[in-house]
Amino acid sequence: MRGRESRFFRSGVYDAVELAGMIATEALTLGAETVQIRSEGDWLIVTADKDWLEPYGQEAFHAITPFPEAGVNSMLAEVLAVAFSAAATTVTHAGSTVLKGEGPPPPRHGSARMQ
Repeated sequence: MRGRESRFFRSGVYDAVELAGMIATEALTLGAETVQIRSEGDWLIVTADKDWLEPYGQEAFHAITPFPEAGVNSMLAEVLAVAFSAAATTVTHAGSTVLKGEGPPPPRHGSARMQ
């Protein structure tokens, strides 16, 4: 993935803001009604009123996962956060999981975070 970032980002290189937008769009497509993207220090945080990845589980962060709800050749973008971000954490009602990086994430407010 890292050697082919031009396949995933419009500018041809990793863009954290674009990736946050992709993840927010997924949440809306999968039924969330309220989705926000905000910046806290070095972190971009995507929050939603629903755990949009519940049907996909942790696989969405570890492999290219088809996203048929968005079209035939679509994939979930969360794997890109793990591949390209310095740090990534996911938070649900069950707790938080550090997917990549070290150190504490910003205060618990949402479902996907990337640095």
